[in-house]
Amino acid sequence: MNFLGHLYVSTLDANFLTGSFIADAVKGRAIETLPTSTRQGVEVHRLLDSFTDQHPRVKDISLWLSSEHGRWSGIVADILLDHFLALHWDKYATLPLADFASNCYQVLQHRLPWLPAKTQRILPYMVNDNWLLNYADKGFLDKVFDGMHRRTQYQSTMKQATATLSRYYEPFDNLFQAFMPEVTAKAHEFIARLTPAVELDFRHQMPLFRQVVDLTKPASFH
Repeated sequence: MNFLGHLYVSTLDANFLTGSFIADAVKGRAIETLPTSTRQGVEVHRLLDSFTDQHPRVKDISLWLSSEHGRWSGIVADILLDHFLALHWDKYATLPLADFASNCYQVLQHRLPWLPAKTQRILPYMVNDNWLLNYADKGFLDKVFDGMHRRTQYQSTMKQATATLSRYYEPFDNLFQAFMPEVTAKAHEFIARLTPAVELDFRHQMPLFRQVVDLTKPASFH
C-alpha cells in the first residue's frame, strides 16, 4: 500500500495517523524523537508493510508485474493498490474521499514543523495536486509513475506501469478487493494490541470492515 492505503486502515487519532503517513521517511533513531502515538503509527505501518509483502494476493500482483517491471514491481504494486482503493472508495468508506483527503491534509499540515524533511518537501505538492483523491485517475497515475521514473535517473520501468495496469486491469482489481478486507482486519489487530493503548476511531470505515479483535489470541501475520 502507499499513502492512501495506510491512512485508510489507520485509526483517526491525529498523531497516530501522522505516523502512518510519515513511516517511510523516518530513518534510524529519528523514531525516538516522535510523540508516542506517532511512533506507534510508524511501527504499525512497518508491520503492515511486512504483512502486505507476505500476502499471497499481493505476491500474485507482484508476479504479474515482475516480468515487465522487475525490481520496481513492489513500488508499482503499492501505488496500484492505492489506485483501486480510491476507485472503490465508496465501498469501503463512510465519507467522500475528497473529505477524507482534506481532513488528512489538515492533520499533516498542522504538524508540518516536526515532520521528516522528506515529508515536508512532498506534502505541499501532495496537497496542491490532491494526490489522495486523484489516485483513482489513470492519467494522474501516469504523472506519478513518470515522476518516479525521472527520480531514478530514467533507470526504472515505471513509466510503462499504467500501460501494464490497463492490460491486467480486471485481475488486479479482483486481487485488490480480496486483499483489502484482510489488511484492514490486520491493521485493527495490530492497533488494538498497542501499549499504551491508542484511540480506536475507525468511523471513516464502513462497518463491514471494522473488526472486533480477540485480544486473548496471539498476534499473527496469517
